[in-house]
Amino acid sequence: MSMPTRRTRSDLPAIWFERRERRHREKAGDSPLNCVRLQKKAEEAGVPLSDRSAISALGGMEMWLGDELDPDGSTARRLETRPAPRFAVLGAVLAPMHHLAAWRAYGRRVYVLDALTCELLAHTALPRLPFGEVPVPLPAFYVVLPAGQFRFAPLAPRREQPLEGASLLVHDRAGPTGSVREIRVLFCSADPERAYYNETSELAIVADAAARLDEVLDARGTAARRLGDREFGERIERILFGLLLYLASEHPLLEAVAPARLPDPARLRNAAKRRKAEQAIRRASRLSYFYVGGEAPEPAASRDSADTGRRLDHQVWVTGHWKQQPYGPDGSLRRPQWIRPYLRGPDVAESTRLRVGIVRPAQLRTRE
Repeated sequence: MSMPTRRTRSDLPAIWFERRERRHREKAGDSPLNCVRLQKKAEEAGVPLSDRSAISALGGMEMWLGDELDPDGSTARRLETRPAPRFAVLGAVLAPMHHLAAWRAYGRRVYVLDALTCELLAHTALPRLPFGEVPVPLPAFYVVLPAGQFRFAPLAPRREQPLEGASLLVHDRAGPTGSVREIRVLFCSADPERAYYNETSELAIVADAAARLDEVLDARGTAARRLGDREFGERIERILFGLLLYLASEHPLLEAVAPARLPDPARLRNAAKRRKAEQAIRRASRLSYFYVGGEAPEPAASRDSADTGRRLDHQVWVTGHWKQQPYGPDGSLRRPQWIRPYLRGPDVAESTRLRVGIVRPAQLRTRE
């Protein structure tokens, strides 16, 4: 497994949700965001904002979806004669508006995943635990993935785009045979200048809470290929669900990062510097976030002779895994503990063997 170099922490660029809010303000001025309207309408109806079925059943949203789809109305007019495509596109517009409303309502939480931790999670198999027992920090939050490592295919056009991050929306509800968990993942593009349906794609995972996590994800293989290839789907599932488990573990590496200090263009007299400052403000995020992960731990000590009865003469990678760590009164409770991928075997000094030999000077021999 290749080990990426750790990235230097820097100011967070504006995430997809911030860019969408900014574009609304540029086009609609001080008018309220449609996601804010959606939040108020859900509160008036008394439905949880994380429930997509209840949100979809709210009336009076057709006009909002049309506004989000195309503010000047040209695209909506072209779709009037094509009801099926219009329904599909408007449904794709509802998904990001719903995620944005829920993210704002539940505290605007953002996690930025370290590149090394992301790679280690991608190489760690998920545990066989019930789907409903996967811990979640909030019903809605956003995860920023390492830049340039993933690509996905949005709804339209079907061309792959760089993946910036994913919004997770979790809702637990009662089903006909028991509790049901619904996790919706909205993949967001790093391209900031496209329409909703051109830069996002949603993956819904709905299953009984008692179903095993690995079986639920295996059943979603076809949907994962819709977002890219199967390898992308499997890697992104291990990363996102592994992140949920890691956040609930005993000692996750988390660092709270305050918003970046941005320059004030009004205090700059030079026009070029003022434009540069305005561009920096436009690109930068105004959010605080949690930086997840960090430097890899030191390689574990050699355990080859104790485990297998033989001694390794070189280092090998041991695949990461999860285990349920007992804690609480008499060890009656369980929480996930991540055993990271680690190197097993002797270090460089132990694996180096030196042989001492005596080299005698050459002597001239003559034949008798």
